[in-house]
Formats: sequence, C-alpha cells, structure tokens
Amino acid sequence: AYVMQNKGMVDKYVGDGIMALWNAPENLEDHAYHAAKAALAIARDKVKGAAGTLRIGIGLATGKAIVGSMGYSKRREYTAIGDCVNLSARLSGPAQGGEVLISAETAKLLGKRAKLEPRKLVLKGKGKVTAYLLKDLKDLKDLKD
Repeated sequence: AYVMQNKGMVDKYVGDGIMALWNAPENLEDHAYHAAKAALAIARDKVKGAAGTLRIGIGLATGKAIVGSMGYSKRREYTAIGDCVNLSARLSGPAQGGEVLISAETAKLLGKRAKLEPRKLVLKGKGKVTAYLLKDLKDLKDLKD
C-alpha cells in the first residue's frame, strides 16, 4: 500500500523482498521524493509475523533503466533492467531492519529535503561506493530559506 500511495508501482516479489518502480510507465515529477517517502514509511513500519516483529531494510537507487514488457512469447512481464536496478538490490543487502540506504544520485535529487548520513560500502559488482542512510525527509513546503 505504501508504494501505491506514493505514486509507485509494485513490479514483482523477489524472495523476501519487493521490487517497485517510480517514473514508469509514465513520467512522474519528483519521483525520487515519492520513492523515498514510500521507502521511509515501509522501513518504519513494524510488521508482525510468526517469528515476532520484523523491520525491513531497503535499497533505493535512481538512474536510467530499460523499462517495458520483456521476455518471450510464452512468458512476458513488465519490468526494469539496468545499473540502477542492480544498485538498489545491492544497497538493500547492508541495510539493517528499519534503514533505507540510497544512492548518490537519489541523494542529489532529494537535496536539502533529506537528512542523510554517508556510508562507505563495498558492494558486489560495484566495488567501493558512497551510499547514504536516509534518516528523515521533509516536504518542500516545510523548508525555510
């Protein structure tokens, strides 16, 4: 529900996670903000399960991707592929329960609205990267000059 409430689309369920998209299939102004807002809501939610309360770690990355119906005639699905998709998956790994780790590009798009803490990470297939822990997010109307 958090994804759709924030103008996103659930693409698929992957193991114990979900893949969601913003800015596709139609352009969405300020897509990084909507995605970050959904990610924080999901990360802060406490899901009750059979093993107790669960907190979810999230990876969020912004960039160019190929988006559309992919596959072959007997099995097609709408999805996205690209470096930013892989990066978001890699960022979700080191994200602890309740954390949202975002890429440098996403941090740049969020600008002053985001309260961030830099994290130096080594990610499979990416090497050393600087990611950011998204600690809080403000709406533009809440910012004072």
